[in-house]
Amino acid sequence: MVAGFVTLSSPLPSLVPHCRQEQVMGLITLSGLTPSNSGIHLGNYFGAVRQWIDLQDQGGAHYFIASYHALTTVRSAEVLSSNISEIAMDYLALGLDPEKAVIYRQEDVPEVCELSWILSTVTPMGLLERCHAYKDKVAQGLSADHGLFAYPVLM
Repeated sequence: MVAGFVTLSSPLPSLVPHCRQEQVMGLITLSGLTPSNSGIHLGNYFGAVRQWIDLQDQGGAHYFIASYHALTTVRSAEVLSSNISEIAMDYLALGLDPEKAVIYRQEDVPEVCELSWILSTVTPMGLLERCHAYKDKVAQGLSADHGLFAYPVLM
């Protein structure tokens, strides 16, 4: 894993129905941004999206909007929907090309929740209790609900 990217070099079945077969063989890049704010900020661009634009030309690029992750901080359906739209427009405006990369909302792949549940059944509580993201969010005043605690498993 490099700079927030998961890269795999073995063949995998398609995660999304419209994924082209040639994208499944070779390098696969999977990454996403959480729509907890409206639009993409400079840190998102320089830390992730700029590299995604280059990687999409290598094939096997899958970029998502991490809508389930945002549920730990965004409680309004209207705000979340608006943030998702803003991120999607930013992806396209910044140069992600749907002809070269699969771009999708996390919620459109039901297997995400299934896999998260399966992984949560084998994840030791001690690992979750030590996660810095959980501790940081609680220290910032977020309520310590299950979604926040299980966030690392969803990742």
